[in-house]
Amino acid sequence: TPDEVAGSYACRGLTAYSALKKANLVKAQNSVVIISAGGLGLLSLKIIQAAYSINPIVVDIDDEKLVLAKQAGASEVINSRDERLYEKIAELTNGGATSVIDFVGAAETFELASGMFGMKRGGTYVIVGLIGGETNLQLPMITLTARTIRGVYVGSLQEMSELMELVRENKIEHVEVEKRNASEANKTLNDLKNGKTVSYTHLRAHETLRYRVCRLKLEKKKGGGGGGGGGGRG
Repeated sequence: TPDEVAGSYACRGLTAYSALKKANLVKAQNSVVIISAGGLGLLSLKIIQAAYSINPIVVDIDDEKLVLAKQAGASEVINSRDERLYEKIAELTNGGATSVIDFVGAAETFELASGMFGMKRGGTYVIVGLIGGETNLQLPMITLTARTIRGVYVGSLQEMSELMELVRENKIEHVEVEKRNASEANKTLNDLKNGKTVSYTHLRAHETLRYRVCRLKLEKKKGGGGGGGGGGRG
């Protein structure tokens, strides 16, 4: 596993995997929708193919990101502004989605997801994103549609173990990563805020800084290993 993606599995990877686990998925089904083709959405797209043999529909507001989602294995991609969004999803899923996983978590995507289930009873809506907002919810509709709404925040140790098993077996194809120097942190945050980042950005410390840190650790280790009365460990 490349260095630039290894550490992220314990955060975004676990979050994506936990969301999929809670979506009541059935292997090879064609009625799953993922909202967002950003970093989390694209990684969940890779994981759902590896763990469930599912090629989901991906919905996003950015056509450039939708192109990446299609290349990454989405069965179909739809812009959320498309006036025929619900019609297309109904056609692709034989009447409506059975699972919708929302990596945005905004009032707008909540409303968007509500119509993706069509006239089907049941179904699971998993909210992962934290954009926020508020919405009106017609409580009788939850009863009449027998729908489940679940929230996800990171995941469990057991889910982490299951995810790492998939990683060790090389079943998850790595997503595209843009590498930047750590000095570009502010620029990266601004790009993220303005929707200019595509997929996943890895900030890496400058080689000079990394060399200095390694040298300090080595000097500390050597210094701690000398004889003395303290009996301390280096």
